[in-house]
Amino acid sequence: MRRSSLLAAAAILLPLALHPAETAAGQSAAADAEAIRRVIVSAYVEGIHKNGSREDIRAGFHPAFVMKVLQSDSVVNVTIEDWIARMPAPGTPSRRAVTHRIPDVSVSGSAAVARVEIMFDGRHVYTDYMSLYRFAEGWRIVAKIYHTEP
Repeated sequence: MRRSSLLAAAAILLPLALHPAETAAGQSAAADAEAIRRVIVSAYVEGIHKNGSREDIRAGFHPAFVMKVLQSDSVVNVTIEDWIARMPAPGTPSRRAVTHRIPDVSVSGSAAVARVEIMFDGRHVYTDYMSLYRFAEGWRIVAKIYHTEP
């Protein structure tokens, strides 16, 4: 092998050899963030806001999930089953176009927080802050607070 090829290979491989844990952690954090985004889209965006699939909702929300709702300086807890009971029947067509953004996902080991923006007919309506834990079956949403945009 030519000297220039060896130097090029060393320049690429040396950082990986010196910091393998950081590289693996970075890849793991990126994979976790992507898995979290998939759970939020499937259970929350699609399940809650678009198609009402109770199966998708229950797959992504932990049974102990609680939404903290601020009402007149008091906080009211809403469980996932309470929330589901208030929803239209599964398959009821949405009367609005629902889009979303997930601009922030922060992962620390088996805990994560995500900021989710929900738009109805192109208008930003909710900013959600979702807390997730990683369980044996994967990431699940365990809590949510939110702000209703003006």
